[in-house]
Amino acid sequence: MIRLFWSVYGMIFYKEYDIWVEVFSICLAIQNLKILFIVILSAALTNEAANSAREEILSFPIWFSEYDMTSKKQVRQRFKKKVALTLWKIYIIDKSLLVSASGTLITYGFLMGSM
Repeated sequence: MIRLFWSVYGMIFYKEYDIWVEVFSICLAIQNLKILFIVILSAALTNEAANSAREEILSFPIWFSEYDMTSKKQVRQRFKKKVALTLWKIYIIDKSLLVSASGTLITYGFLMGSM
């Protein structure tokens, strides 16, 4: 995110570039934006898949017979804990993180531009 911020910041506020430096800055910004999208979206989709798989597995005990209590117990014990990709165990990564990160970059850009 830092590379993306500085590449766009330099492209907007420094006007003494020739055309090749500007093209390089645009390519660098696009590359950094792609990396950010790939990392966040893959983590968000992984969390969604893990949640849907967990919900599906937890619905299995309904399918077991009433006499098969050991299977029900094992499934509930094993899959009771939620597993998710997080940011330092503070924030669970989801698709809204992409919008939040973009908004943060734009806000910092406005703050740096107004200085």
